[in-house]
Amino acid sequence: MEFRESKDIGFLLKFVEKEHLEGFLKGEINFSSLKYFNDKAKNDHDDFIADEKEGAFKVDIPKNASIKLKVEGEDRIFEIESVSGTIQVELEEKDKAELGCASFFYISMDDMEFKRNDLEKDETIYVLKDSVKDYFKVFNEDQRIPVLIEANRFIKMLKNYTERQKNCGPVHYYKNNFQEFVASEPDKIPYEMIPFYKDEKFKEQREWRIISRLDKEGERQCINFGDISSFSLILDDSNNQQVAMIFKGLVKKDA
Repeated sequence: MEFRESKDIGFLLKFVEKEHLEGFLKGEINFSSLKYFNDKAKNDHDDFIADEKEGAFKVDIPKNASIKLKVEGEDRIFEIESVSGTIQVELEEKDKAELGCASFFYISMDDMEFKRNDLEKDETIYVLKDSVKDYFKVFNEDQRIPVLIEANRFIKMLKNYTERQKNCGPVHYYKNNFQEFVASEPDKIPYEMIPFYKDEKFKEQREWRIISRLDKEGERQCINFGDISSFSLILDDSNNQQVAMIFKGLVKKDA
């Protein structure tokens, strides 16, 4: 049996416009370029969903930091200058325009809380935390339709889809901290994985994404990966429907 941490046990959730719901269940997934999110953050001052750092792993250099030059075997140290600004690992602008992103929520065990044990059925029940439901109410104020997707089957389908190059997986959230940035050895991050890093201020998004190259740079595009209706479930669009994880075999009855 494969060992999995609580953060890796879960399901995908997507909020879909009503007019696109039928197409989505048939596998039609909308992508927007990474540059689209850069521009939306700058032009619309949207820092709730859009990200001006999209396509980059970027942190601020501490104020009053300076650069010094030291040569091995020499006692003298040369101070070059005080600096300010950012240090980053970043996609080229052309790739930001050509790479499209489709986003989902990944809801894990960490987003659930214990509800009760059912001794008769030998079940332990966990439900979605109120804080998570409250975030979804804010996020989905335009009343899109929530669709639950079985993650394992969806990922398997994506892996079997070979018509275009793509990457998929969870987003890694990093702190805007220079020391932690250096310790993370950002130069070792594969270039194609840079879109999977975002500032921790977006961590409530619990984002899981697909990155695929678009046919035309800077544009939005719909890509069909195949029918997902057999492992998807349409939820109540009121956002009040309860979602639970039910475990069997965790409760032992008294002998």
